[in-house]
Amino acid sequence: MRAITNALMASRSSSAALVVITSLVVGATIATPAASAHAQEQNTRRTNWHGAVGLVAGSLESYYGADARRTLGAPLIGIAYKDRLRLGTTASGGLGGGLEFVLHRGTVGASLGLTGVEPRPEDRADGLAGMDDRSGALFGTVGLVVRGGPAKATATTAVGLRHDAGVAQTLGLEIGGSILPRLTASIGGVVTFADRENLMFDFGVTEEQAARRRELIAAGDGRLRASDTTTHAPKGGVKEVRGTLQVTYALRGPWRAIALVSVGQLPDRVSESPLARKRRAVATAVGVTYGF
Repeated sequence: MRAITNALMASRSSSAALVVITSLVVGATIATPAASAHAQEQNTRRTNWHGAVGLVAGSLESYYGADARRTLGAPLIGIAYKDRLRLGTTASGGLGGGLEFVLHRGTVGASLGLTGVEPRPEDRADGLAGMDDRSGALFGTVGLVVRGGPAKATATTAVGLRHDAGVAQTLGLEIGGSILPRLTASIGGVVTFADRENLMFDFGVTEEQAARRRELIAAGDGRLRASDTTTHAPKGGVKEVRGTLQVTYALRGPWRAIALVSVGQLPDRVSESPLARKRRAVATAVGVTYGF
């Protein structure tokens, strides 16, 4: 699920919420407890399927760049068929999901994928007033991974399958492993780059939208600030830098408890958007999974 994880992180500003939480947790559960359960199953009976299911609750910004927060719960599903075809869920109020086909495994791995992100309704937060509802999007992904000891480097390209979704590229590094008999931890960072269309998709404000927001302010709408009336047409470049710490505790048998904290930072050019009311985004989550 690592290619799905990185692809979803690349497009998480589109899904605007628990994507960063659920994609990380699903990726971890299918790679650790699910893998352990699968290894145990191989000793008793042969099966083509393994994975993990569970629940996660998290707190994060209402949308990417928002100054308001929301708390949500979401189901977790991470399933692998013959370690080649992998499916997982993500959520942020509504559900999204990812599909990955592993082309090559080993020290150097490669995969192709498809991931979907949910719509962004205007009434999600005050900062979106006048922006209209934005529909969801599908992204095709190409992922590469290089493993060495406890470290893993990843690169994922996500290409929007609708004309205005653009292209995003993530580069990530993660280090993790067991620190106590029942406790594992990982720490990692991801840098996301995006072209003009992808940044416009998440942070752009057209002249029509800016005019509508000016009308709302003139009518006394308290959701918007005076600085929210400008247009914003960003150029391509760095979209976000994000670091994540995750801890997994083996409860009993295939059950696992997971906790994580993830901190993202928008660069100066992106934070100039009227939609970006905060440069730093902090997400926290706890969850329980069952591996099979």
